[in-house]
This record gives sequence, structure tokens and C-alpha cells, in this order.
Amino acid sequence: MEMIKKYVYEVYKESSFTKAAQKLFISQPALSSAIAKYEKSIGFRIFDRSKNPLKVTSEGRVLIESIESIINIEASAKQQIALMGRQHKSEISIGGSTSVAYYLLPKICALFHKEHPSALIKIDLGNNNSYDNFKTELQNGTLDLVIDYIPLGDSMGSTVICEENMVVIVPQCMISDGLKQYAMTYDELNMVHRARAVKDVSLFGDISFIAFSHGSVIMRSKMEDIFGEYHTIPLIVSNYRNIIIHYNFVKEGIGAIITDIGAAKAFFSNSDKVSYFLLDNEKAKREIYLTTSSKNLHSPLIKRFIEITKAVCGNLQ
Repeated sequence: MEMIKKYVYEVYKESSFTKAAQKLFISQPALSSAIAKYEKSIGFRIFDRSKNPLKVTSEGRVLIESIESIINIEASAKQQIALMGRQHKSEISIGGSTSVAYYLLPKICALFHKEHPSALIKIDLGNNNSYDNFKTELQNGTLDLVIDYIPLGDSMGSTVICEENMVVIVPQCMISDGLKQYAMTYDELNMVHRARAVKDVSLFGDISFIAFSHGSVIMRSKMEDIFGEYHTIPLIVSNYRNIIIHYNFVKEGIGAIITDIGAAKAFFSNSDKVSYFLLDNEKAKREIYLTTSSKNLHSPLIKRFIEITKAVCGNLQ
């Protein structure tokens, strides 16, 4: 659109030459002079300057409507061009800030890469409490998808793609007689013997857990929901994503941890120093969410990535 028409439309929106000039970053006299010259060239007044606030003349109204039509046409064209770009997009950006992304994304990306070997996959693993950042990046198009344990608000398209059980990993030296019958090895955990899940969480009452930092609000809240008050040792690892070091602390007999069964299967291993415990408790489950902006659903590439994600998650125990 011609600059003079932008000037006219801004004055119309603000009903003021002074306010419009401020928005346009030009002086008020320069704006007034430019529009006066334009009015002279088209043969009629656009604005009635004798009124306060400024009024549009009947001829000016016709011109303003035509300018609005041009603005709408340009906006529609930009939207269609952006849509064409998304439909032919040859890359995909995924975010995730917790352990679920660490073990799920390699499986998903491996299957996706086989089908689309030339498509670029960008992964942002973020940091603790990066949910606001992910939401902003989804809205501005920096990210296409986010896989995480938390939905990113009503304005985004968050859907539950699966539900995952949590598991307690305890040093052998801390296991009480009451817990021994429920103890599982790593291999047994992978077979998921749900009949041996612990119903009475008070059996963990004498066990000390490695504490979660104040930044790990979600996991701390989950622990309180499951166990109520629980013992902790004076040791905090500030970033829960460093789950391997938590496991190594358990093996050294320092304290117990609770984590997701998928993370335990992906990152832990057989050890005669630890035992695994499933919990027969609805609170000991976590939902995994896939969040994307609705505008991304027009892309065949993104739609296929979502289909593969749901298929992989559907196979989780």
C-alpha cells in the first residue's frame, strides 16, 4: 500500500493528526502537510478539521473503505503465502524440557527420518520452567510442537497422547521387610509386573528421598500428592533433567528417587544395589501432552510427525 494511504488510515484510526504522527514516527506538521497535498490531488477533503475530535467526510469515508479493503486483501495474501510455506516446509522444530522428551524423541525422530530423510529436525530441550518460553515460541512459529508433561494453556492445542506410571528406585540398604515382596529388578520392571505394585505408600515412610529443588515444582508437588509428608536427605540436584546423577546417587545408597517408568527404562540398568517399585495409585501416573498451534496442522510434514508421535506413545507401557 502507498505510504500516503497508510498515513490517511492511521489518522482515521486515531482521530488525531498528533497521535497518528507519533505512531508513524513523523512530525505532526509533516503528516498534516502530506495529507493536505493528497487531498488536493484527489479533489476532496478526507477529514473535517473543524471538528474535535477529527471527523471523516462522506467522500473520505468511501476512500477509507477502499483502504480497508486493500489492507484485508494484503493480509489474506500474506496468510495464504505463509500457509503455502508451511505446507512445503522441509524442517520441523520440537521442544521438550523433561525426561519424556529425552527418551521419546529419539524413537519418534528415528521413524520420522526413515520416511523423510531430507527433512531437517530441530530439537530444543529447554530448561526447567521453560513452559512460558515454549508457549511463546509455539505462538510465533519458532517451534512447531512441544512434548511435555504439562499442557501449554487453553489457547494452544494440547492433547493427551498417553499416560505413564511412575516408579520408585530405592537403594537396597534402605528396603524394609514390608517392601521386599514388591521389589523388582530392572529386567522385571521392563516386563511390568503390575501385580506387585505397592498399594500402601506408608511402606516408604522410613525411606529418605533425594530432594527436588524449588525449580522442580511439578515433581515436588507430585511427591506430596503420592506420599504426603516424606523424608528427604540434605542433597539437592537443581536440574531434574540430570536424571542419571540421581540414579547414581541411589546406587551409592544416598537416598531414593521417584521418576517416570519410561525414563527409568531408558536411562537406568540392572544393578544389585537398587530395586524398583511400581505404585498402585492413580496419583502415581503422569499424562504426556503434545501441544501445537492450529496453524501448523496444515503442514503434511507436521501432521505425519504427530501421527508417528501418537503411535510411539501408544506403545508405551
